[in-house]
Amino acid sequence: MSLDDLLEEQGNQIGKKLQLNNLGVCSFSIENKLLISIERSIDSVHFYIYASIDHIPKDKEAEIASAALEGNLFGKETGDAVLAYASDLESLILFEKMNEKTITYPEFQERLRNFIGRLKYWSKKAEGLVAAPAKEFSLERHVENLQDKETTQIFFA
Repeated sequence: MSLDDLLEEQGNQIGKKLQLNNLGVCSFSIENKLLISIERSIDSVHFYIYASIDHIPKDKEAEIASAALEGNLFGKETGDAVLAYASDLESLILFEKMNEKTITYPEFQERLRNFIGRLKYWSKKAEGLVAAPAKEFSLERHVENLQDKETTQIFFA
């Protein structure tokens, strides 16, 4: 089913006119807070569904990147979607690639529903990680059993 037909059918289901703009992108909001975009790939065979999850503060990048990598592993917390980091936006992005030539509307609808569920899950999870106090970092565990701890300071300078 063509992407244009999928968008038209989905628009009919939700009561909105959905169509690609002149850049090949269609965006719509869910619950007036989550913005989902659907974009045709340059290969004209695939398209992407994607959404920005949250702005990531610099002091939380490592912690959130670690959580995202763990969630991506075997699709444990992402299913068919993938988490990535857009450094220019300082944002975590959830995206999923679909084949326009083979997908049916019922399959698209199910995958979109699952994508929205994962988006909500990761939005809430990222919000919690951003709000959590930063973990204290210490090198003490690396030197606690050394006899002369004072001289180790030059190694960590």
